[in-house]
Amino acid sequence: MAGNTRRRDVQTQDDGPSTDDIDRFSGVTTSCPSCGTEIHDDVDLCWKCGHAIGDPADQRSPVWIFITIALVLGAMLFWATRF
Repeated sequence: MAGNTRRRDVQTQDDGPSTDDIDRFSGVTTSCPSCGTEIHDDVDLCWKCGHAIGDPADQRSPVWIFITIALVLGAMLFWATRF
């Protein structure tokens, strides 16, 4: 079988979801907070940049909470020292 050579089909690398897939599953996708790529909402990592979805570092408390607490404590301290 020297003259009978078969060529294997070379598959191209998948670059992520197609536009049709995104349209079809648009109710179950979200965007990556790091790179903005459309990803399914049940994944743990972005397929493009590897960002951890739901990372605790992204869920920090807003700064205004700390400012409000500091102002309230300062007012209480001021009121307590007046009497």
